[in-house]
Amino acid sequence: MGVAPSTISRIKARWETEHTVERREGQGRPRATTAEEDERLVRYITENPFTPATVARMETNFPATSRTARSRLSEANLHPRRAAVKEILNPAHREARIAFANAHAEHGEEFWRQIIFSDEKTFSSSSSGPVLVYRPNNTRFCPRYIWERARSGRFSVHAWAWICADGPGVCWRIDGNLNGDKYVQILDNVMLPSVSSIFDENFIFQQNSRRWFQTNHVTCLKWPARSPDLNPIENVWAFMMREMQDANVRPRNVNELWEMVKEAWERIPSSLCHNVVNSMSRRLNHVIENEGGWIPY
Repeated sequence: MGVAPSTISRIKARWETEHTVERREGQGRPRATTAEEDERLVRYITENPFTPATVARMETNFPATSRTARSRLSEANLHPRRAAVKEILNPAHREARIAFANAHAEHGEEFWRQIIFSDEKTFSSSSSGPVLVYRPNNTRFCPRYIWERARSGRFSVHAWAWICADGPGVCWRIDGNLNGDKYVQILDNVMLPSVSSIFDENFIFQQNSRRWFQTNHVTCLKWPARSPDLNPIENVWAFMMREMQDANVRPRNVNELWEMVKEAWERIPSSLCHNVVNSMSRRLNHVIENEGGWIPY
């Protein structure tokens, strides 16, 4: 066990007499800091949450190491985590989001069932995460355990897709970047035929108003700018990313990457689309509560 017999005997004797082996109050190494010093550090980080512990330690004259400072912050349930990164929402963006939320927050499931939600997404070769390999110690560079990839390194593929409350629609590969002309081609050749095969004329396309929609008599849901958190398809993209990472397969070229994207799309359960679309009322109420700010979706 790696424990001296005398230590075991001492622990056993204490248990028999005191029925506990917990450290007595006052025993052990004293804390290197006072409660006031800890409180000052915690208060500083609470007010300046993006400040590194090393800087906070100096700013508050914390008398212990940076490691101790991080330990005190952990005791206060303040842990370093990756921050969510979002675009800046100016007052006009917030006002537009609030107006949209107020206009549609009371709509029920039947309204959202007729909405076609769409978006574009870029998948990169790093989307599948790091490659895991089971190998013995000191064999990292053994040819058997090296994953070889193209010299060009990272590559990506662009996709456009739509979903509705009943399930995923179509995921379409875009050659190059999506510009206005390519988008119109997708609407003509992909979106309209695929949606029309499922819906009758009673559908609404989630998109900012464009001339194409007016010409083709497609009803649009005027969407506020900088509002990906309101679009349920973002949750579908996240599902696909997790599927690709869990597969633990690294594509060697763009075509292999696209095959991974297609396979992930085909694994999307209809229940996921149903649930995320039915969350629209909750999302919009969150927007109102947050005064147009970002919501946790």
